[in-house]
Amino acid sequence: MTPDPDSDVDQEDMDFDVERTGHDYCSVPEAAAVDMVLHENEELKREIEDLRKQLEQTKTIHRFGLKRFAGSNEDIRFYTRFASYIHLMAFWELIEPATHRMIRVTNSKVFKEPGNTRALPAIDEFFLFLMHLALGLKQKDLGHRFQVHQTTVSRIITTWANFLYFVLGFNPVGHVE
Repeated sequence: MTPDPDSDVDQEDMDFDVERTGHDYCSVPEAAAVDMVLHENEELKREIEDLRKQLEQTKTIHRFGLKRFAGSNEDIRFYTRFASYIHLMAFWELIEPATHRMIRVTNSKVFKEPGNTRALPAIDEFFLFLMHLALGLKQKDLGHRFQVHQTTVSRIITTWANFLYFVLGFNPVGHVE
């Protein structure tokens, strides 16, 4: 091979680099190869999205909360003392609109206005409260089950006790005038 008089690198050096690295950095990939890589990339993106969805479903199944037990009236009865999931949800539908105005107990023992962030969804806070009443579970145990701090459990229980007292207290049962 004759060296190019205008080039600092001769063909022999370029051939050696290709042999040593296994790649010719000066070549342009073929369109078919680019399409194949793009197709593989799209497949990997879809696979990642599917795996993320599966992970979320697994978290929901393994996370301790009402959704986990929704299919078992026996479990609902055990944990909440409601006869069935349908009964529990009927009661929830009655009180849920008022939960947006719920005054929450905070760590400073001062009541804050609505709109604070919750450690758990409202329905799971209610479920936690019902478990505390129905089973007499300790706050530490509930904290472990729901993966929240024990003081958070205490605040949830106090908040829901106050809330239900005010929501249900205005409707005395069996009151005859």
